[in-house]
Amino acid sequence: MKNKVTAVYFSPTGGTKLAVQRFAENFIDTVLVDNTLPQQRTKQLVFEADELVIVANPVYAGQMPQVSGLWRNLQGHDTPCVLLACYGNRHYDDTLAQMQSLLEAQGFKVIGAAAVVIPHIFSDVLGSNRPNDADASVLAEFADRIAAKLQQGKTEKLQLPGNPAPEIKAPVMVPKTLQLKQCNMCGTCAALCPVQAIDAVTLACDDKICISCMRCVKYCRTGARSFDNTKIAAWLESNFSSPRAIECFS
Repeated sequence: MKNKVTAVYFSPTGGTKLAVQRFAENFIDTVLVDNTLPQQRTKQLVFEADELVIVANPVYAGQMPQVSGLWRNLQGHDTPCVLLACYGNRHYDDTLAQMQSLLEAQGFKVIGAAAVVIPHIFSDVLGSNRPNDADASVLAEFADRIAAKLQQGKTEKLQLPGNPAPEIKAPVMVPKTLQLKQCNMCGTCAALCPVQAIDAVTLACDDKICISCMRCVKYCRTGARSFDNTKIAAWLESNFSSPRAIECFS
């Protein structure tokens, strides 16, 4: 395949990034672009018709993350595009349809999409160790189909499941704690917050802005930040523990 390949991802805790890497490794010399931080999302990225762009984000409550301007910095010119909706084994619901609507409005031609299972941020059981080797095989076959479509010049519009313009759901909030006695005020949590919900001075989190991605907890150097996922984990694990397969559309 001659197309230059760029994979752009939003991955607060790393699960989506791993899924992108598992898919992108099937193409030669893929350039990875991390679109997680606000600073990166101010940088305009323009792509041409002879390129391939992979766009990936996690699924929050069955939808795209409610992040202002998440993919607005991407501009295509009839650029072939593959979408990855990465979710914690419950369901991806409207996410692929939302992504398709947004990116096609910005000049991309969505020629493929996949719903990929990754670890759930609120459960140690759902999506544990996904994507695994079996998933990697599925993604490799999917990549082969995408390469074949490009070589054949097939860029017809895909019909993806879901509502492209659903009623927006509020983030699933869980009780969060900051233990100031353990905190060394390094500011890592504020610097790495994808939506700038954490005050850089006090390190207090504004729940009206927070998207409950738990990036602050994952990257806290002293373990001062934590969250209580007891109730939601019990519900998820009681209803959605049966492993789901990757779904691919091309």
